[in-house]
Amino acid sequence: MNDAATNVGSSVYYTDEELGYIIMNMESPGSAPTLQVASDGVSWDQSNVGLGATAATDWKDFLFKDWAPRSKHNISFRGGTDKLNYYASAGYYSEDGINAHADEFYKRYNFDVKISAKPYDWLSFDLLTKLSKSEEKHPWDYSYGGGRIFDLLSKIKPTLPTVDPLFNEPLVQAYYPLWDTQWQDYEKNQVTLLPRVVIEPVKNWLINLEYNYKRDNNINSYTALQYEYHQADGSSAYTPTESLTQVKPTLYHNEYYSPNIYTSYSKDFNGHNFKVLAGYQSETQDYYSLSVSANTLITDNIPSVSTSVGEITASDGISTYSTQSYFSRFNYDYKGKYLFEMSYRYDGSSKFEESQRWAGFPSYSVGYNVAKEDFWPFKDDIQTFKLRGSYGQLGNMNVSNFTYLSTMSVNEGTYLFGGEWDYYVTTPSLISENLTWERVKTTDVGLDLLALKGKLGFSFDWYRTDISDMMADGATLPSVLGTDEPKTNSGTMRTQGWETELTWKHKLGDFSYNVRFVLSDYKRTVVEWENSTGLLSDWYEGQNVGDIMGLEWAGWFESADDVSNYGINQTAIYSSWEAGDTKYVDQNDDDIIDIGDNTVSSPGDRVVIGNTTPRYQYGLTLGCEWKGIDFSVFIQGVGKRDYYMGGSAYRGPANGPYHANVYEYHLDYWRDETSILGANPDAHWAKPYSANPGKNNRNYKYSVDRYVEDASYMRLKTIQVGYTLPGRITKKVKMDRVRIYVSGENLLTFTKFPMYDPESITGNYSNAIAYPLSKVISAGINVSL
Repeated sequence: MNDAATNVGSSVYYTDEELGYIIMNMESPGSAPTLQVASDGVSWDQSNVGLGATAATDWKDFLFKDWAPRSKHNISFRGGTDKLNYYASAGYYSEDGINAHADEFYKRYNFDVKISAKPYDWLSFDLLTKLSKSEEKHPWDYSYGGGRIFDLLSKIKPTLPTVDPLFNEPLVQAYYPLWDTQWQDYEKNQVTLLPRVVIEPVKNWLINLEYNYKRDNNINSYTALQYEYHQADGSSAYTPTESLTQVKPTLYHNEYYSPNIYTSYSKDFNGHNFKVLAGYQSETQDYYSLSVSANTLITDNIPSVSTSVGEITASDGISTYSTQSYFSRFNYDYKGKYLFEMSYRYDGSSKFEESQRWAGFPSYSVGYNVAKEDFWPFKDDIQTFKLRGSYGQLGNMNVSNFTYLSTMSVNEGTYLFGGEWDYYVTTPSLISENLTWERVKTTDVGLDLLALKGKLGFSFDWYRTDISDMMADGATLPSVLGTDEPKTNSGTMRTQGWETELTWKHKLGDFSYNVRFVLSDYKRTVVEWENSTGLLSDWYEGQNVGDIMGLEWAGWFESADDVSNYGINQTAIYSSWEAGDTKYVDQNDDDIIDIGDNTVSSPGDRVVIGNTTPRYQYGLTLGCEWKGIDFSVFIQGVGKRDYYMGGSAYRGPANGPYHANVYEYHLDYWRDETSILGANPDAHWAKPYSANPGKNNRNYKYSVDRYVEDASYMRLKTIQVGYTLPGRITKKVKMDRVRIYVSGENLLTFTKFPMYDPESITGNYSNAIAYPLSKVISAGINVSL
């Protein structure tokens, strides 16, 4: 960090004396000063979350437990007769967080009951009831919101102490002391009812009457109370200020109704099997939420809206949508040899304007099991050899409710008129009355094989899915219009890929084993998109989704003379350059490094340098059993994936001082002999600047191939060993089956990816805000009576 400060012409963050303090605290914690009094004489000098402090803290070890408990309990009962039977189950799951300084947990209760009755041969009833209740609690930050907790922790410097050096109390600037007074509670309650009546007026003619009702009542509450601490001069301070103490509860109510009525008839004669089905389904979902925010709480004992004396604001959300669908299906097969299916759906949605609500979606599939033919020469070796193909369409209504209506939001003005704040409405939004369903069209060709009396199984599928009439923002409009462009059905996206599965199972006396291997791959391509100018900042026709566009690295500037004598003009990237900065490849040989018009036809010197799509995803399952002992392993991974590590969340010292945090991965940066770490002219990273972004734009303004990392991995996802007690023992205690097991999850990972977990690199901050992936060791017992 001293190097990064020097590179921007600032004074160093640590003097030689302070570096000595750090070394002493590394060797013997607390043997040297950890904080200095700031110039105001009141507070500690610990700006930028500890940059300039002189402790030596292993924050990972301090903030996280080595382990936290999880438990899962289930019990079920079943019984009855052919005329009336029941099934009931209850479950409880609990999980504590691995955060060592926060009361965080997750709990879930569930209760399911199913009752089935068949009073007559032609009439049956089913009722399934599900009750679920869950509660989770975790830290929340009133300034940034709960979603940034782990992002904030990533900014704590290792030189920040955990406690105040004078009063030996938790150091509030390290965030963790506030977690006792700032938290989020989220309670979810769900009831589901699924009654069904089946009538069979004549043999093989079934009439099904089903209903699906689901109700959610959820409460999500944020609380921020005051925390008292001492300053360097001994005076008391509070955070947040009293006026910023708050409670923010939100009530969510959601009801879902879906009747489903369908009838089917099947008939077979002389090996010909027919089945027809037709039905109707509708869905209605009603949503309501009420949010209240209340400031200045008068007591910490009962944080609530009614115990606040500050500003109280409230807002609500009301939404509803409904669908109707008519569907039909026809099936035919001849002796399991020739297979044919045809179906058709006619769907309507309230999300679209009345004339655009309805659309039809057909599907077809055929199959031919050659192994059923009399002429098949491998009957003893290959029992199934099925060729199949299908084509189908489905509708997607992935759009907000009432998008076809123009809306105007109401806001309170920021200027006084006649001594009062006036209200105003925004410019009406533009709409597209022609907005309608997206069409998801899938073509699939496959092969199924079963051989060696069921020991060997193989399947392969090649598929292509085109999403046409994609809902997207229309063509970019001039900003002077004052509103956003409307959504239109204007694009086509293609996903093309394949997947294969190979299985083997065998038994040798008391020993049996099985193997299952799955491998798949796909690519997504933009086939059509409304981008007449070919802007690279938008999707464009022919683009592979996930492509990383960037510049290619051509080396470092070695000296000031190298900069002066360099024959390629890079001022379009930054106005000036120094030793340790990046040289870029001149792709179009014009002696200028730029991005051209930022279009497909004129990209300047940017090219595709990687792709974030996870390719060649695979899974391997191994299992065996011998005399009651069973063993299983599941290995999962991604064979190819690129990830760009030059974003601001990953650049270490090449950031502003607040955002900078340096991992070992970052230490391979360019430096000359003046650095305390010694010269490193063949570095992986560019010369760092303590700025955000400032001079770092020389090296990171655009993606650079040098920082595209291999994010492929292989992980031992689960491994389990179990033992089932012999029946002669369990029967003595009137038990059917008793199995004891031990299992592990996420025990081993093989990857070249630096710093973070390759399985969870999603989102803007990626692992900077992701809850850490844990290894899980569990033991359990299954008992059947």
